[in-house]
Amino acid sequence: MADAATGARQSGRSPHSIVIAVLLLFATPVHAKPSLHPASDYPFPAQLEAGEHYHFRVIYQDDANDRPISAALVLDGPSGRSQLTPELPRTGDFRAGVPLDWKGVISAPGTWHLHFEASSIVGKARFPEGSDEITITVVSMVTQWILLAIGLAVALLALPMFVFFIARGMSKRVDAGATARFALIVGILAAAAWYCYLFTSIFGTVSAIVVGIVALGGAFVLATMRR
Repeated sequence: MADAATGARQSGRSPHSIVIAVLLLFATPVHAKPSLHPASDYPFPAQLEAGEHYHFRVIYQDDANDRPISAALVLDGPSGRSQLTPELPRTGDFRAGVPLDWKGVISAPGTWHLHFEASSIVGKARFPEGSDEITITVVSMVTQWILLAIGLAVALLALPMFVFFIARGMSKRVDAGATARFALIVGILAAAAWYCYLFTSIFGTVSAIVVGIVALGGAFVLATMRR
């Protein structure tokens, strides 16, 4: 009888223990890791000029409303690897998202790879996720203008002379004046193409269109010019 009573008491406690365990399981808070997202009003540029000021922004979110305890912009480029830390927000709606801002200058021309990191008390976040990087090309305007000058010299002097002598070598019967004009047309179009290659990404498509129209106009004048 005693054993039966004890078994009854144990079997009576078992359902309550299960219910309590389930309630405790669901009552235990789940700490979600933070996340980083791009800010729609601050797109990342594909290209910057050396010495130009940049302003990068990402959005920090945390479902547990935990604030960031650390953040960094990690830059890899021609001058090496560096980490820049922003001013961390201490208050705000971290569930909805708060901005993290970095402002500075990249002075070394070349290709730069960057990503953002942030940590809360329970985890870390990275943007872009995984091992992906954001790639930005930093150009030096001095170098670009020097390359343009060299390209113009080749396109307007060396290239027309090369085309002229090749054409004259192929046939002596070709009119020398017409051949010279044709060679100069080739040089003008090559110079315009070189400018567009160097500066379209810097000054925009409109400048490339203007240069192209001017080059085509000059080529048309030479092509219709009489001896």
